[in-house]
Amino acid sequence: MTKAMKKPLALLLTGLLMGSLSGCQVPFALPRPQEPKSTTIVSVLGVFPGEKAETVGLYAASQGRNGGSPIRYRGQGPSLSDALQDTRDQGSQTVNYAHVEHLILDEAAAPRLSQFLGYTFQNGEQSIESNLWLLRGAPMESLFTEDFDLARRLGTLKASGQAGTSLPALSLRRAAAGFFDNGAVLIPALRWQGEELVCDSLALFRGEDLVGYLEGEQAANAALLSGEARYWNLQVQTQSGEAATAQLHSGGVRISPVLENERLKELRIACDVDGTIAEVWDAQISREIEGQVETATKASLEETVKALQGYGADAVSLRRQGGWRAPLWWTQISAQWQEAFPTLPVTVKVTATLSERF
Repeated sequence: MTKAMKKPLALLLTGLLMGSLSGCQVPFALPRPQEPKSTTIVSVLGVFPGEKAETVGLYAASQGRNGGSPIRYRGQGPSLSDALQDTRDQGSQTVNYAHVEHLILDEAAAPRLSQFLGYTFQNGEQSIESNLWLLRGAPMESLFTEDFDLARRLGTLKASGQAGTSLPALSLRRAAAGFFDNGAVLIPALRWQGEELVCDSLALFRGEDLVGYLEGEQAANAALLSGEARYWNLQVQTQSGEAATAQLHSGGVRISPVLENERLKELRIACDVDGTIAEVWDAQISREIEGQVETATKASLEETVKALQGYGADAVSLRRQGGWRAPLWWTQISAQWQEAFPTLPVTVKVTATLSERF
């Protein structure tokens, strides 16, 4: 190559190099690969009976972003894994299930709970800390609509449960532990109240069977007996006609089994309640209100324990909590518990400590 030819070539190469460093597009750039298909991060799954016998139906939804509507999918198959696969690649979206936070079981699909739990624990993509819910009194499709951000609403319910102002959420891990330990579990139940989705009851599963529900105060007391934090208001009226509101929170429960000659004879439950009293200025009236709180809470807890005994299901781990206080008798307690629990005498004592708020 002659010196005359080398100089233009050097200038060309220098120009190309400077153009690439400065970000300018050059005519000899390599073609770029096509953009990958966008991915939908699913945050909620809903399981319901499929249209055909022995099939599973599935709804999946993302959370709405930047004011947009959630993206929804529907699948079906002979198993949960098949139904999930049916939604994997729909149109221009690739569906990702690695960040599912909430799983909802249709009331009619309750017999599939063990299959549902089995799949999620065997599938490495699914977190065992995902929250488990049951939908009652409505079809699953009512939750997965274009104008309802289900993930956001469930997130609010979960946060309220963590704050102790509503029923606590239940993770898959804790649900499985409940079955392994007690043969029973209480799953937060969702229902429509007008146009609002609420959670004010617990679905009681004994083994694979949905045997009933704990409603209202019984559901809240079940959370309290399980050791969860609870905050609530109690309206009271004194003998002199004074009306007041006691703002209460749980101070802990202690479960103590009583054995005679190594036989389980009684179960004692001690519950501490703390709080404040509004609209009361007299110390004597405050003591009277404490007594009312103790009486009302005692009666309510007794009804909740009787309901669990009626179902023959220790879904709040009374056996295990009692074993912590009597570890030397754990073997005897466990061996007798299933037979003794439905008719075991239970004594409840509530101690309220309230302060006046002026």
